[in-house]
Amino acid sequence: MRACEVAGLQVADVAQADGMAKAEIILKASQTKGSKPRTVYVSKRLQKEIVLCAVTDRNDAVGSLFTSQKTNRAFTAHGVVLLLKGIYEDANVSGASSHSGRRTFLTRLAERGISPFVMKKLAGHANIATTQRYVEVGEHQLRGALEQ
Repeated sequence: MRACEVAGLQVADVAQADGMAKAEIILKASQTKGSKPRTVYVSKRLQKEIVLCAVTDRNDAVGSLFTSQKTNRAFTAHGVVLLLKGIYEDANVSGASSHSGRRTFLTRLAERGISPFVMKKLAGHANIATTQRYVEVGEHQLRGALEQ
């Protein structure tokens, strides 16, 4: 998901009424970059984390999923970008950004042989050419392809 999409998440977007995490997050057009609704599929591992974050750690099941500790208001897209930048810095990962996480995700999928069309859908891209620009090809991939 993009930073703007993460910032716009509500608890109800990710958690069911019974407190279980949803397997799919349905983003409204107003929540996406391209102003088109889309479905985000949630891995089993992330579903477990959502239950901890959205339901267990909160007294309410309404409102923004991510709020600032200082103001108790929802994060903005810029706030999410700054938060991720800080997390990367704390982990001593230089040159990383919220967007590089998307690039890495797509590159790892490509390395595993996932179809570019599947990757396009997962990234929420309208055009396959956009997805192709995200995927970085390294020497290890080239050598691995020779060994296939």
